[in-house]
Amino acid sequence: MARFATRLFGTPAGASRVTARDHTGTDWLSRYRWWALSLLLIALGAVLPGALVAIPELPNGPLFPLRKVEVTGELRRLDPNQLQERLQPADIGGFFDVNVVELKSLVSDIPWVAGVQISRSWPDQLVITITEREPVARWRAEGLLDAEGGFFTVKSLLEFAALPLLSGPPGTERQVFAGYEYLRGALMQLPQPINEVELDSRGVWRLRTVDGVLLTLSGEPQSAPVDRLVRVYRQQLISHWDKVRRIDLRYDDGLAVAFAPNTVMVEEGSRQ
Repeated sequence: MARFATRLFGTPAGASRVTARDHTGTDWLSRYRWWALSLLLIALGAVLPGALVAIPELPNGPLFPLRKVEVTGELRRLDPNQLQERLQPADIGGFFDVNVVELKSLVSDIPWVAGVQISRSWPDQLVITITEREPVARWRAEGLLDAEGGFFTVKSLLEFAALPLLSGPPGTERQVFAGYEYLRGALMQLPQPINEVELDSRGVWRLRTVDGVLLTLSGEPQSAPVDRLVRVYRQQLISHWDKVRRIDLRYDDGLAVAFAPNTVMVEEGSRQ
């Protein structure tokens, strides 16, 4: 995706909001007249120690107002209009006293924003560089997960139907995502990848592959006997995989495989 920039337009110059309106004539002269007077008063304070120096404020806003905001980044899904709506009512100050914390908070609250960097360009421009979230999985029917397992909501999930579906109790988004990432790599030798992961309140994990095979395990995925499953697959299941329906890994030293229509114990063992 090509990099692009957009400009946001706000209220007239002199106000403490982001604006891109150009001003000439008497407004320009007035602004720099105040600036020259301010510098003169500062100089007088340096020459006359102890003198009280008051730097006058412009009647209609900060001495160096921000007039333009440039937004950059690899932005594919972020709506510039939504960003403009967030910035328009913000009291972010002038060039030297811009409220970076408030501005970052306003921008970071937009669902598609993963990170924000803010810089200034003399004399009146603010540059906001945005890193956009990359969705890698769906979370139940509620939203999406990014590459860090962070949850965020979007207007519609329809266009993300091809992403893996993860689910679990509230607050387990990152735990489930970490388990999915580990199991996806550990089970790469199976014919089809995992596209559904569910963690229930008892700590039981249920995985479903693209070809419909259901895998069940308990405890932490990193401790599950997935290497045993891979070994049994290579030794005994590879030629019968199209008949496999379910595999239960909740055994100390074995696993159970359910074929269509019967169940066969491929390795014996005592269930956990």
